[in-house]
Amino acid sequence: MVQKSRKNIDNLSMDEFNKILNEFTESTNNIENKISDDITPLSKALTVNKKNELKSKLRNNIRLKNDIRNGGLNKEVVNQTNELKKMMKHPKMNEKILKLYGDAIIYNPQKSIPKPTDIFDNPDLYKLEYYQYIYNLLNYINENKLDINQLNKILENPYSIYMTTCLELPLNPFNK
Repeated sequence: MVQKSRKNIDNLSMDEFNKILNEFTESTNNIENKISDDITPLSKALTVNKKNELKSKLRNNIRLKNDIRNGGLNKEVVNQTNELKKMMKHPKMNEKILKLYGDAIIYNPQKSIPKPTDIFDNPDLYKLEYYQYIYNLLNYINENKLDINQLNKILENPYSIYMTTCLELPLNPFNK
């Protein structure tokens, strides 16, 4: 393709301009075809995986927007807010315990953590549960031949702190 100066381009007719444009488009397509022919199977697989990943992200975003629009997530948020308001009405409940409750849930998500109001309403049951927890820790220390003095360090976790705060117990009941 011959390069033309700015004066010559201004003097081109429409047909000549279209001809140059078509030549440029053809050369660009030829280059793209050569590049795509040189792509290895691995790069093709990576491209397909990337496209699938982007499609799934787009689908998830669309689902999330639809849930928000239709109120699916809003109902869950409203239910959680109502539950928190209900818990905060309990006379023994305060924000510190609520924060400890959240920390305990995050610390051990697979374990069912009782609500603070349930602990306040039935402390004897949860004291037994906490003592069983300590008993299991003692068995763990014994099986792994750890020093019994490690119990205090092991008990310094969000679940233990939460339970002892709600039950008004010392972290380690064996300490006096």
